Amino acid sequence: MANTSSLDPWFVTGFCDGESNFLVSITARSESKLKCRVRVRFQIYVSIKEMPLLLEMKKFFRGVGVVNTESNRAFYQVDKISDILQVIIPHFIAYPLITQKRKDFILWSKIAEMMGRKEHLTIKGLDLIFKMKPLINKGLNEKAKDLLKELNYLFTEFEHVTVDTSDLNFIITCIPSPYWIVGFVAAEGSFSASPYSIKLKAYRARFFITQDKRDLPLLELIASYLGTGNLYKNGVSCFNYEVYSYKKNYEIILPFFLKYTLPPMCLKATNFLIWKQILEIMHSGLHKTSSEHRSKLDKLISTINN
Repeated sequence: MANTSSLDPWFVTGFCDGESNFLVSITARSESKLKCRVRVRFQIYVSIKEMPLLLEMKKFFRGVGVVNTESNRAFYQVDKISDILQVIIPHFIAYPLITQKRKDFILWSKIAEMMGRKEHLTIKGLDLIFKMKPLINKGLNEKAKDLLKELNYLFTEFEHVTVDTSDLNFIITCIPSPYWIVGFVAAEGSFSASPYSIKLKAYRARFFITQDKRDLPLLELIASYLGTGNLYKNGVSCFNYEVYSYKKNYEIILPFFLKYTLPPMCLKATNFLIWKQILEIMHSGLHKTSSEHRSKLDKLISTINN
């Protein structure tokens, strides 16, 4: 099936840098020769409100995988190894991830390629997968650790074999496309506004992205690329990239997202359009003299913050 989606490839990568997971599971399987089963999965797990975007993502990835719901969440996932090898991996090679998630992808794709060659069905291959898995995402769970203890006697001849991690030491030096930023903001960014002073009839509009401290260099690149904003520590292990100035938001951030638009089916596009109305009223100054415009601002703010 061909890609019939209107999504820009860099938007997809940017969104996946924020919301995707590259998963590897190792579980017991008594009927298997090596007594265990290895599976890989590509997954995007978001609010159920993003269901239209997930359906578009499935179209982008040539219709492979499934989209489903779980309580108030929705997910798109691809489990079939041939789909992963022929569709998912080629996309992220052509349009690489640039957050620390890229490390997960590199190891995950190596395991998927080993599975494509049936190497996971050999003792040597399984040993290497057990050594790679702790480096991906959340590592080995307790059941996988117990399984490894049971199988360790098989791996003694491969104790000297180590995982090649040389390709995990990458440095991102630039933002690859404005649409990568659009995708990343669709996943991780926020357009917000709030009253600042009732007495002064003043309001604030903010644009910000929060990330783990591991991706602080990425936030610095985003600030440099957009030419505005500052970085602030947010709690123990996170940082914010934030544009707090109404003027900078109106003159720089708003025009950027008007030129490089958020896909209409994504939730953040709706928030952006509300935020745009807020900025336009603030720019007009009518809220300072008109109670009608202040009421409209208050209503818009209550909507965007929900």
